[in-house]
Amino acid sequence: MADLNKPGAIKPSEFKVADLLPDMGNPKANWKQNSGVLRQIMNEGNPIKDVSSYPMKNAGFLGAERNLLQNKGWTYNNGYWFPPGK
Repeated sequence: MADLNKPGAIKPSEFKVADLLPDMGNPKANWKQNSGVLRQIMNEGNPIKDVSSYPMKNAGFLGAERNLLQNKGWTYNNGYWFPPGK
């Protein structure tokens, strides 16, 4: 989250997925919510900006998000995740 909160990390036309994720009270529920929202965003087919260093050790939920993207065929390039075929 620290990377997302740095000045200039997010442009006015962008949003943080984290802003759509209220705390559900436990990691399992938080991941269920997080992965569901991320899948909805992925279904839009637009590149997804990733402001954190890549790769990253001990990435927690960020690592799980990146794993989901990779497992669905998304590729990382220069700070963005791109859907399959783009």
